[in-house]
Amino acid sequence: MAGKSPALASALAALHLAKAKKHTPGVTPSPAPTPERLALDAQKKKLAADQAQLEKDRAALEAQKQPPPISPDSAAPLPPGNAAKLGAIYATMSADDLARIFGKMPDPDVIQSLTQLDEKKAGQVLAALPTDRVARLTKRMSAVSLASVPSGAPASSPRTSL
Repeated sequence: MAGKSPALASALAALHLAKAKKHTPGVTPSPAPTPERLALDAQKKKLAADQAQLEKDRAALEAQKQPPPISPDSAAPLPPGNAAKLGAIYATMSADDLARIFGKMPDPDVIQSLTQLDEKKAGQVLAALPTDRVARLTKRMSAVSLASVPSGAPASSPRTSL
């Protein structure tokens, strides 16, 4: 009953029988939300959820745009027929074009492709590649060619002069 009558509530508060309600000047209690306000709040939550989903989708698309890194050790060698066909195609291309292509390929594939080219073309391609890459390729190529030589046999046949 004291809640309905402000005079009774202040009299009871003066007698210390009830706590006086503190009134903050300038602050009015917020009315119950209207249906329009509830609809706007629901739309706001839906927009926030949609925006979060769009950000997630954008991140997924960015991840798909970038090709997976190629590990030189995981690259599978080409079947012999394909390697020969690629070698024939590469033989028709300029050394600069081949250097740009080989610059994006893993070492084992470049080595396999270089072995399909004649020595002159392979030398031109190697000359167009960066020197550190050429050094690495040369080292790997000589390791492969030395590994294929039977033990006890010389790595290269010495030339004899008459």
